[in-house]
Amino acid sequence: MSLDPLKPEFWRQYAARLKGDKDQRFLRPEFWDRISSTYDELEETTFYQEMVNEVVQTMRQRGALHKKARVFDVACGPGNYAVRFAPWVQEVVGLDISPKMLAKFQEKMQSKGYTNYRTILADWFSFETEEKFDTVFVSMSPILQDLNSIDRLLSLATGFLVLVHWAGVRRNLLHERIYREVLKRELKWGKPGIIIPFNYLYSLGFPGDLRFFCGYWERRRTVEQELEHILWRLEGEGLSLSPEEKKEVQRILEEEAKGGQILSRTKVRIGFLFVELSGACRSD
Repeated sequence: MSLDPLKPEFWRQYAARLKGDKDQRFLRPEFWDRISSTYDELEETTFYQEMVNEVVQTMRQRGALHKKARVFDVACGPGNYAVRFAPWVQEVVGLDISPKMLAKFQEKMQSKGYTNYRTILADWFSFETEEKFDTVFVSMSPILQDLNSIDRLLSLATGFLVLVHWAGVRRNLLHERIYREVLKRELKWGKPGIIIPFNYLYSLGFPGDLRFFCGYWERRRTVEQELEHILWRLEGEGLSLSPEEKKEVQRILEEEAKGGQILSRTKVRIGFLFVELSGACRSD
């Protein structure tokens, strides 16, 4: 492994060492289709709303969103950011692997009366285009684990690259209890997240501005909904529960429920990386 962290190859090798087979499970369309109907629960969390709105406001203030801008929202999901971009730009193009997520994207745009958008149903890793975009945006997507994706995102952007991603903190006490009591192991979140893209871009000569949002994501669900979400998450981690283990998870959830509902609180730190590709801060 290269020992010079100012060289791109250092970060390429480092990222490759962290990449595992389970990352591929998060790249399947049916995996995201499965939670498309409940993904927008986050919109009910004040912290999440404030974070998203501040990201959009910063992008507007710094010139990444304007009336002539074309924005490419990669792995756009149900369009939580795109629907906020649309009033300020010429066009928003959303790409996602999940048809059900894109259906939610379109519903949001139509409900607001926006027509300046396109959707692309495609796997990012096989997607090809000759188009260029003023701003390329990615939020909370597993594609950011792959530095080849960062290279491709850069190749599509003429003005700005904006990334929103995990930043080392993701803690849910309820989920920790389930791991400890049912799976007999500790649930630990140790991924560096946004830090690797930040350093990789820096080594390429694109030192972006990085800031962090810290708070709690809160979701209220029925026992059945929370059980389905936990099973979904475990599947993504490559874990399959036996019937007895599922019953034990359900027992814990029923014990935690109040009034038939569970408040699931996840402590998070999210990184917001803003890179001006033609800006005066370029290190070379």
